[in-house]
Amino acid sequence: MDSDRRRDLRETTIRVREDPLCAMGHVAPRSCLVVIAGLEAGSSVTVSSKPLLIGRDDDCGLTLRDDGVSRQHVQARLLADGRLELRDLGSSNGTFVGGRLVANAAVAPGQKVMLGLNSVVRFEIQDGYDQAYHRQMYDARVRDWLTGTHNRRHFDEQLPVELSHSRRQQRPMSVLLLDVDHFKLVNDAHGHAVGDSVLVALGQTMRSVLRAEDLLARIGGEEFAVLARDTGYLGACRLAARLREDVSRMRMLHGDGEEPVAVTISIGAVSIAPESTATMSDVLAAADGNLYAAKAAGRNVEEVSRLGNSVDAASARRRVMHTYRFADQHAAHAGKRVGQPKTER
Repeated sequence: MDSDRRRDLRETTIRVREDPLCAMGHVAPRSCLVVIAGLEAGSSVTVSSKPLLIGRDDDCGLTLRDDGVSRQHVQARLLADGRLELRDLGSSNGTFVGGRLVANAAVAPGQKVMLGLNSVVRFEIQDGYDQAYHRQMYDARVRDWLTGTHNRRHFDEQLPVELSHSRRQQRPMSVLLLDVDHFKLVNDAHGHAVGDSVLVALGQTMRSVLRAEDLLARIGGEEFAVLARDTGYLGACRLAARLREDVSRMRMLHGDGEEPVAVTISIGAVSIAPESTATMSDVLAAADGNLYAAKAAGRNVEEVSRLGNSVDAASARRRVMHTYRFADQHAAHAGKRVGQPKTER
């Protein structure tokens, strides 16, 4: 009896040690900055004695996509006494600690720092539980629960930011809307569990095509969207064609002896010139119009147009301009794409 009791105790002890929650509790605490207000709310970055740049620029250690934040706004460095030293880098809208404008400050854990007009960060010391919690909260805020792509909320927040970035940097960008053709038939024939698996596989396939800086979001049931920075008209044509072709080759196995599931997508895309004054609504209307045209053309089609100063907001809603189209079932010559671009995006 005693030996059985000792064995049970030993097994219980082993199980507790292997519990992942216990493992998180042993993660070394880290000093970090957590974004608590602004577009990046929920994200965090570790700070150390090495200077950390915070600003709007992509090369910063903590990038805040906020027009009120300067490209290089403030520098942060962990001091030997555990406080965080902040040095404003001549920002346009200032750095505020405790409501007071500062050029230099030493911040204690728990204090908040306002950068520019809308972004607020808090200096924290986090253990494993805190780190896991913040990762989960951030993912819940910006990620789609099924596919792991970004969600509609994050897409809607980032589109105006990317439009602003395009104009500041005088670089083009493109927006693509993608819709699975006849997706209801997949659900009706195979069930919603298989349909969900198709959407997951679709997200993985598209991510394999996109660059790290491209944003992929699920914005509806079977509808996705892509924000492609530094991508002009020809680049958008190439990207749309590559996405459509890779998805059309995708085969998803399910069940023993069942035929693999294959799907196609239709794409409506628009490239935005940096001089364009098109709003977020104008861009989405143009892309949605192109998606509608792709569906009307027989599906498994991409329609790409461009927006510049020559196309006003009303025209963007009414018509497709400079259209580049390719459909498998409409190709006049097998394997040949009409108007294939030669340049990389």
